[in-house]
Amino acid sequence: MELLIVIGIFSVLTLIALPNFFGTILPQLRLKGAARDIITDMRYARMRAASLNKEYRITFTEAAEQYQVEQGNKSSGSDLWTAEGVVRDFTDADTRYYHSGMDIVSVTSNPVYFKPTGSTTATSITVQNEKGNTAVIRSSIAGRIKME
Repeated sequence: MELLIVIGIFSVLTLIALPNFFGTILPQLRLKGAARDIITDMRYARMRAASLNKEYRITFTEAAEQYQVEQGNKSSGSDLWTAEGVVRDFTDADTRYYHSGMDIVSVTSNPVYFKPTGSTTATSITVQNEKGNTAVIRSSIAGRIKME
């Protein structure tokens, strides 16, 4: 009998907590996930630039909620950029980059360049979820990339 009462109390508490989880906590987790994907790609571009001794950049298309990692070779006199990997599209449910309800609100310096020396363009990238919460990703000239 005591076990049934404990299970009943636990069920009621779970039913009370679920709407709060799906309404507030889950969108915040999705926002952090989208921001972490961008940070991961920025760190990848910085690492590749240093290890291959080539320039990299990430070009954002804010209206389409997507971005692309590209490799260049300016140090050899070339102005050509080649795409590396797939376009990261927040709206395409068929890719691992899909983030429901995420918007790339602003990018202060577009594209973001990564040099072989490890330095990068100082920029701020703002990502927003459907609840209006934002995550800001900042990169410094020295190459530091962090989320605020």
